[in-house]
Amino acid sequence: MKPAELSNALRECHTKTTRLVKTLDEVAELFYKSSDSSKLLELLKEYDYVLGIAAYIGHVKLLQSILLPLSSEQCLDVLQSCTPTPMHVAASQGRIESAQVIMECLTEAKHKRELLEMKDQNGKRPVDLVPGFRVDIEELLNSIDIQGKKISNQLLIYLHNMNK
Repeated sequence: MKPAELSNALRECHTKTTRLVKTLDEVAELFYKSSDSSKLLELLKEYDYVLGIAAYIGHVKLLQSILLPLSSEQCLDVLQSCTPTPMHVAASQGRIESAQVIMECLTEAKHKRELLEMKDQNGKRPVDLVPGFRVDIEELLNSIDIQGKKISNQLLIYLHNMNK
């Protein structure tokens, strides 16, 4: 590629990236202004990519503003409708805070279990995507019914230690 072509390609990439960031900021603003769960669910139908991007880049405030007003069941439905799930994205990117917000929105142990057992298109669970994370997942999943947050805490501790 000639220098002039490279310069044009970089300029075009910069322009597209700037537009994308501006669009994300505008979409995020829509979510920040809405605290009603029915309005949030409507927005998510139109902007279904937002949770995955927020989990990928670690945009905790956006995840909180979207997920925390929802009931545990609504949150699970929304998370499961995304491919890959935001939890898969957060786990694969080592985004501790994103994973924590996602687990916080699921207040019922059965919903946490369901999300953590969900497999992506490659048959992987979120914990399978965390580099170097090895644990007997069945033992942890069985304990979630009794202790609620144990699985999420185990994963978060590991992610935290991995990022040191």
